[in-house]
Amino acid sequence: MGSRAAVICIGILVCVCVAMWLVTDPKGGGEILSLTTSGAYAAVGESQEGAAGNVAPARKTIKKDSSATTGIPLIHCADIFHPPADPDDFWDLATVYALMKQGKVDLRGIVFDYCQPMVIETCPDAGDSAVGAVAQLNYLTGAAVPAAMGSSRRLESTSDSQSDAPLRDRAGVNLILKILRESSEPVAISVVGSSIDVALAANTAPDLFREKCRAVYLLAGTGTTDPEKRANFCYNVRLDSTAFRSCFSLPCPLYWIPTFETVPSGPDWYFHVEVQRYGCFWRFAQQDVLPFLSPPMQNYFIYAFSHEKSPNWLRFLQGEVDGDLLTQILDPSRSVESNFRLYSVLTVEDQILSGMLASETRTSIELVDTKGERHSVQRDDIAKLISSMKSLMPEGFEKQIAEDELIDLLAFLTARGKFLPLPLDKAATVVTTQGMFFNRDAQFEQLVLPDWAPQQIEGIPFVLIDPQGRRVPNAIMLNAPFGTYAPRLPKAISIPCNTTATAFHFLGGVSGMGYPRSGKGTVSLIVRIHYADGESEEHELINGVHLADFTQHTDVAQSKLAIKIGGYQLRFLSVHPQRTAPVDRLELVKGPDGTAPLVLAITAERE
Repeated sequence: MGSRAAVICIGILVCVCVAMWLVTDPKGGGEILSLTTSGAYAAVGESQEGAAGNVAPARKTIKKDSSATTGIPLIHCADIFHPPADPDDFWDLATVYALMKQGKVDLRGIVFDYCQPMVIETCPDAGDSAVGAVAQLNYLTGAAVPAAMGSSRRLESTSDSQSDAPLRDRAGVNLILKILRESSEPVAISVVGSSIDVALAANTAPDLFREKCRAVYLLAGTGTTDPEKRANFCYNVRLDSTAFRSCFSLPCPLYWIPTFETVPSGPDWYFHVEVQRYGCFWRFAQQDVLPFLSPPMQNYFIYAFSHEKSPNWLRFLQGEVDGDLLTQILDPSRSVESNFRLYSVLTVEDQILSGMLASETRTSIELVDTKGERHSVQRDDIAKLISSMKSLMPEGFEKQIAEDELIDLLAFLTARGKFLPLPLDKAATVVTTQGMFFNRDAQFEQLVLPDWAPQQIEGIPFVLIDPQGRRVPNAIMLNAPFGTYAPRLPKAISIPCNTTATAFHFLGGVSGMGYPRSGKGTVSLIVRIHYADGESEEHELINGVHLADFTQHTDVAQSKLAIKIGGYQLRFLSVHPQRTAPVDRLELVKGPDGTAPLVLAITAERE
């Protein structure tokens, strides 16, 4: 699911408790935000009227020692991966740390689900267990909560203890048993992923569970009294249904908190699911919480949801919040007006609407039909939404208009403007908003514009590529001998043109290790113009004459300063073809010197 604006909370977030250290400052101060549903932590170990599923065996409730001040001992078991299979587990983990900081729980340990084959099948983008998330939260809270990897094997029977398993598959079980043995009071266990390791631990040491396990809180499954719905398994159950069944024979209290009554289906099920009496599924909008968190906590979620691969997980927390990535997480369903595929909506009143998907939000969509009329439809009113690979342009359109009208239409569509921005999206080789040479996080190696909207320099329009944080290559950089990344770049790249041109205007005119960081007069970049008739010509761009280093304001004779970005610069220069013949393509070729030329946009000028 990744970074949706509406977070799917199937796990322990039945108690979203964003503590004061999360909301304002990790050092304290601020109001506690709390949302709860029945079950979970409101009264751990106590019977709750109306809870989704309290199947604890009859026995005297063990109450918390009134002299204790560190909260109820807790082991948290989660299917949390990086990149995530879904976002709820990162909120769950932050929640238990928040509860720990409030003194409501004493977080003794965390057990990670092993990334089972089913996880990869259903969520191909999911990575391995997010051990880094625990390290990040331990650092932010000053805690030292231990964590262990769960078993990679499913249970063969409800009594299976996997006693013959290698130690690497017993780490999670051994951590659970160690915590129970060493605790002076009973320990609660929350399960928001598979039930594998809890079931194995209980089957390994049932007497220890009977004595030391306060209760298991199992957030999984479908709760219903309807026999026809009982075959619906939720995701956490399907991770190991045998382990799930084993939990109903635990020698300790079990609080079963089913997720759904009926498992929904379809790509947008999370917008339409109705949680009835036997279910705890709920969702919230991330924009209602994320903007109010402290910068380190915002970075914690950005690191998780943006699929960040940087190994510098600690420095990432300490850096400035990336506004672009935060926007992608908060509002990933922004306007898609460039999408001309046909969408069809069937409403609950059996009305059919078709058109281009102009925009969508968490609660509604907007279609534009072939007449240009807009139709807003609430998601609650949608029975089915279908996307077609066909264009919105009606088939046989050319047969519906007169010959002179078709001629006028074709003339309009083929009318040439004076300027033609060339498409660089398929040619771009680097993301300028991350380090381009030695270190992806090095800010002095980055070129970050305050606005990626089209720019006009001396009356010439340039279309920039929005890097969308750090996700989209937005510039052409060619091979250079220095650094970690530049030596891997291509030495030449081609850009389609298919036009005549009196000039090609470049927004770039800069390089890495350019003049005055390196000597003047060497060839940095060759612009090779390939004409449609097979002829070609070359234009050399010289270091210190056409190009200068991007990290300082250095003027050179054959280019002009276009944009200042702090102490950095982008420059503007033009290359004039010697012929008026149609140009098939431009080829940018690395010159023989040691600089790394950088181009952000190219515009062809025509007569």
